[in-house]
Amino acid sequence: MGHPTDTYPLSSAQQDVWVDQMLHPGSCRYNIGGYVRIDGAVDTERFVAAVRLVFDRCDALRIRMHPGWDPPTQSFDACLTDVPLVDFSGAGDGDAQALAWMERTFAEPFALDQSPLVHFALVRARADRFYWFKKYHHVVTDGWGISLVARRVAAAYASTRLVADPAAETFLSYRDFVRHDVAYLESEDCERDIRYWVDRLAGTEPRLFARRGAPSAGAARSQRLRWQVPRDSYRQWEAFARACKASPFSLLLTAAHGLFSREFRTADLTIGLPVLNRATAFRGTVGLCAGVIAARVNLSPDQGMSTLAPAVQRLLRRDFRHQRLPVGMTRRVLRQAAGTEGSLFDITFSFEHHDYTLQFGGCRARATALAHNTEPAVVALYLRDYADDEPLEFDLDYRCDVLDDDAAAQIKSGLFALLDRGCRQPDVPMSRLDLLSAAERERVTVAFNQTGQDWGFGEQTFVELFDRIAGERGAAVALVCGEETVSYAALAGRANALAAALRERGVGRDRLVGLLLGRGIEFVVGVLGVWKAGGAYLPLDPGYPRERLAYMVGDARPLLVLTAEGRAAVLAGVESVGLSELAPPGARGDAALDPLGADDPPVADDLAYVIYTSGSTGRPKGVMVAHRGVLNLARAQIEGFGIAPASRVLQFASPSFDASVSELVTALGAGATLVLPEGSTVLAGAGLRTLLSEHGVSHVTLPPSVLAAEAGSLPPTLTLVVAGEACPAELVSQWAPGRRFVNA
Repeated sequence: MGHPTDTYPLSSAQQDVWVDQMLHPGSCRYNIGGYVRIDGAVDTERFVAAVRLVFDRCDALRIRMHPGWDPPTQSFDACLTDVPLVDFSGAGDGDAQALAWMERTFAEPFALDQSPLVHFALVRARADRFYWFKKYHHVVTDGWGISLVARRVAAAYASTRLVADPAAETFLSYRDFVRHDVAYLESEDCERDIRYWVDRLAGTEPRLFARRGAPSAGAARSQRLRWQVPRDSYRQWEAFARACKASPFSLLLTAAHGLFSREFRTADLTIGLPVLNRATAFRGTVGLCAGVIAARVNLSPDQGMSTLAPAVQRLLRRDFRHQRLPVGMTRRVLRQAAGTEGSLFDITFSFEHHDYTLQFGGCRARATALAHNTEPAVVALYLRDYADDEPLEFDLDYRCDVLDDDAAAQIKSGLFALLDRGCRQPDVPMSRLDLLSAAERERVTVAFNQTGQDWGFGEQTFVELFDRIAGERGAAVALVCGEETVSYAALAGRANALAAALRERGVGRDRLVGLLLGRGIEFVVGVLGVWKAGGAYLPLDPGYPRERLAYMVGDARPLLVLTAEGRAAVLAGVESVGLSELAPPGARGDAALDPLGADDPPVADDLAYVIYTSGSTGRPKGVMVAHRGVLNLARAQIEGFGIAPASRVLQFASPSFDASVSELVTALGAGATLVLPEGSTVLAGAGLRTLLSEHGVSHVTLPPSVLAAEAGSLPPTLTLVVAGEACPAELVSQWAPGRRFVNA
């Protein structure tokens, strides 16, 4: 078959749609439209005649694609073969049946080599309720064009002579737009727009959800969350926007930026915005003229809504001057200029202010958009303002492979919380506005915290648990450091000896003892000895500057400080004693010694240790932790991490970090072995891998930054716990498969 003679190239917007549809054959992702509900009786013959009249007068509706030619072309000679009447008026629930039929039919894909690429039907639900079903392939038209068709069909239906509205006869054809678009692509205006977007999007961050390892769109399913926005609420937004010299859409985009900048901890966001892309001459043209711009908003959320909304308005005004460049070309030039791959955004936000004030023979009609449920964006937001006297519709389409229903509902509630509170508190920084409703706050602060579990400890402390295990597993290895091993019996005996010596120096309940000791056997002996004496310990890292150590000792005021050999007099103003002097290796205290003291034993709410913050936000602050928390932590993490007597737990953390407490009490509280690195061991890279391998470590807790730098492989039997920093999604994807992986 020869090439048709009266053909036209595709517009740039059509080319983007056609290429993506070819990449996803059989997908309904470019089905657009929905239905118009007509409340009243409809003259079906008159309605069909009105639809045919508008179909014949709007050349875009008659598009026939010729995809077999390179490049593909289009002609405008398709015929509307049928506008069927689908009748459910005899069904038990005609409306439900009609809606179910329309949703099923809307999800059926078009074949681009067939025509027409529109599907109209009149659906009767009951005698006084009709639905005009209208489905278009996006290559034919856009949302604005769909509203033009609806108004023209209503006008033709109302005409006594059944002719199109004369006021609509002056519109330009889509063929005119195609010629206009081809001329633009060859113009200096196009070159100017390319330069603008290359500069505007230089150095953009990766797509938001892509940073968390979200899969590419592919054939992912999406779901729609829909709710209505009261007209009064929208009018309040309009009034606020006018007062701060912004548009309502700028206000909405500001709220979206505030929400997602919190979620992703960045002020630099790029969001896809559908734009009309119609010069005044083409406002009456049915067809795919609309485009999408990658709107980059990089504004600090530490400003109020009254400042941010007009700033967003100014950004959009500049961007809109360059909206003609198709998004596909934007992607291509950025790939060439900066190597940017894939989509520029995974969140889109569309504001459809279309006139659907329709009547058919005096019967009021209301338009509703249907979802194809194959949304390529992770989040697609739609605000639809179709009639001035009705509520607005807000749709949130979300990819089911990335977000669940609860996450989508949180986006909705957070967005409207920021809108409401930002307008009521316009000078409060957006970053400080409360996102939670009263019900959500109750859920987060109360319901989510109903995690109490009775471990049956009563007023016990960790010492009772340790002593029971030491009695049961006396010969088992409790500690290993290099070639040296310490059994549970030996560890308990040396800790008892230290406890007896500490009591003689006045250590008891809530009395602090400093431990100026690094990772090693003596530090573990020191912790257990202090606890057995009834006291609490203060970790003092020997690697800290003298000034910081002096500050901590002066602030916490320990009774004395236990040191390693050779460090007995490093701190002024406090007694320093070498731990080995009080409890030398091999020392065995009285096995029958009451580890908590005879007269005044500590209880679960007494102090176990004090640990100081880094001081990165000011002066270091001491945090006091009670025995109850230590014991609960031990039992919860032993269970959660799967630690058993045969396990080997690495002491990775410095004693000055509370992760060290977890490592110590989970190992010894489970009867497992605590592996202690020697002082010269490098706990990263090959040094870390060697240590893990030589000692058969089964459990390790690492900061994500250390794990990210790990270039080698780790045994699949190794349980990985990440803590201390936010864990990127890509680390989870890399290390979690096939092993126990805990983000603590």
